[in-house]
Amino acid sequence: MATLDYERLHGIWAGLPVAWNESLDLDEDAYAADVEACCRAGAHGVYTGGTTGEFYAQDEQTFRRIVALTVSAARATDTPVQAGCTATSTRLVCRRIEIAAELGAHGIQIALPFWLAVSDAEALSFVKDVAAAAGNLPLILYKTDRSKRHIDANLARRLRDAAPTLIGCKFTGPQDDLREFIEALPELSVFVGEPSLPDAARVGARGSYSSLFYLRPDYMLRYYHLCEQRRFDEVAPMQSELKRLCDEGIRHLREKGMMDSGIDRVFATALGFLRCGLRCQPPYVHATRDDVETLKAWMRNHAPLLMEGR
Repeated sequence: MATLDYERLHGIWAGLPVAWNESLDLDEDAYAADVEACCRAGAHGVYTGGTTGEFYAQDEQTFRRIVALTVSAARATDTPVQAGCTATSTRLVCRRIEIAAELGAHGIQIALPFWLAVSDAEALSFVKDVAAAAGNLPLILYKTDRSKRHIDANLARRLRDAAPTLIGCKFTGPQDDLREFIEALPELSVFVGEPSLPDAARVGARGSYSSLFYLRPDYMLRYYHLCEQRRFDEVAPMQSELKRLCDEGIRHLREKGMMDSGIDRVFATALGFLRCGLRCQPPYVHATRDDVETLKAWMRNHAPLLMEGR
């Protein structure tokens, strides 16, 4: 595969949920099949170890097996793999980077250590250390306030200067900040959430790390390509539908206290695309089959484009 760089870091990347068996151990066959399904459906890339991928619930052995299976399953389609290596300390992040590099990941996604909020000096020290551990492997920053530290355009500029191998950013937070962020860091490939992609593409965003990809891959690829081609009038009905899905369609899941790792499994299983199942690692709430049927009923009534041909 060609080296992952700014030019190749674009599109719809599938943020993979982990398949757990009834004992809550890794279901290797189901997980590998899910990676392959995303790759063969045309995802521009796949990544492990985000919030959906439950990086916080993995010991070293599980982390190693997940990355190994992902790289192996993606190889046949020449699909790039990002390994999410977030952890609670520089030492643990660097150890995960070492494993991911050994196993052949093409890029490393990191967030700032999240148990205690870091200062500017600590953030800069952290990215210098992880960049050194990654060597030539490119870094992608997961800019999330869940790390207890807001990263504005000024701090992001300083982080990029400290780590020149930083090529991308998963941007979460107020969209009002997005234009300033992209203008301050034109060398970063910025990814946003799916409902905001058309608006973000207007100011230079280049893709989305997506859980909706495995709800309906063909729909999400068309959605991205319309944004890429700046056919914003055509994409507007799809964007409205995705906004309603994320605001209204999953309200019953949020009312149960469900977070990303639980909700995204409902997307993965609603139309039967992935085999990962609904279980996420305790103590976090997971969905039931009734929750899945509730979402499907909502989509039949309120998301005709998503359900077209189904």
